[in-house]
Amino acid sequence: MTTRIPSHFDNSPLFEAIFEVRFLPEFSFASKLLGFFLPNIMKMHDGSIPPFQPQDGLNFPKELKDQDKNLYYLPSFKFVLEDISVTISDGSVTISQDKFYFPYQGWSIFRQHIAKTMDVLLQAIEFSKIERFSLKYVDILEHKVVEDGLAFLNFKAHLGQTDLSKTIFNLQFEQKIESDIVVVTQLAPSVTMDIQQNALSVFKKATTPPSSKLKGLLLTTDTICFFPRTVEAYRDEGIDILFDKRLDHLHTISKEKFMHSFTEQALESLGVHYE
Repeated sequence: MTTRIPSHFDNSPLFEAIFEVRFLPEFSFASKLLGFFLPNIMKMHDGSIPPFQPQDGLNFPKELKDQDKNLYYLPSFKFVLEDISVTISDGSVTISQDKFYFPYQGWSIFRQHIAKTMDVLLQAIEFSKIERFSLKYVDILEHKVVEDGLAFLNFKAHLGQTDLSKTIFNLQFEQKIESDIVVVTQLAPSVTMDIQQNALSVFKKATTPPSSKLKGLLLTTDTICFFPRTVEAYRDEGIDILFDKRLDHLHTISKEKFMHSFTEQALESLGVHYE
């Protein structure tokens, strides 16, 4: 099993890269936070306010959100900043790049977008209010390219006498990596995604016009750092420096999980290049 770290792929299966930061939620905070982002958005549009999309998070009253805290993390607004998609809720900010509208350009550039987003967020909240942050990578091996995606993976699973590789399933599991880091992995050998319903089409035409459906094997790796535990464990470091270090660490873990998931033959067929 390889331990080398890839720099890029000729045929990358990456469909979407997502960074999310969660903080102590507050009702209607998304509307306040939008005001901090607007000056940055307007700079890109000659001083005018570009379109942004209201989301479902605006539809729930405080009473319901207090009963179900997960509702605080439903997106309230979606908009575009530079070449990333941004969603904000009463308790989170998410940025993403995807295969068809805002292609992922590598970690160094994506990390710059994270830094800029955090700069805006920290105008509105204190670092101490951050609860967790995560990096999520969504990979899809299209059926038209790879008929049997599971054959590309280091995967074996049986339930009794049933070989799961011969069935249709949706597997999700969580692994604790360190005291403050967990990785949530999802694997489904056959999924169908409706690309034309992507909300980003409101803001930008696809760089590579997709077909109406994308079918293939789904492998998702969500690496989460619970920041209060991090701060408690590393009291001697500045909190901003600590955030940067843990962010890079999450990226390293994500890459290693990806590399260990695929066979050597699969990596070669995807055109891997190493650092």
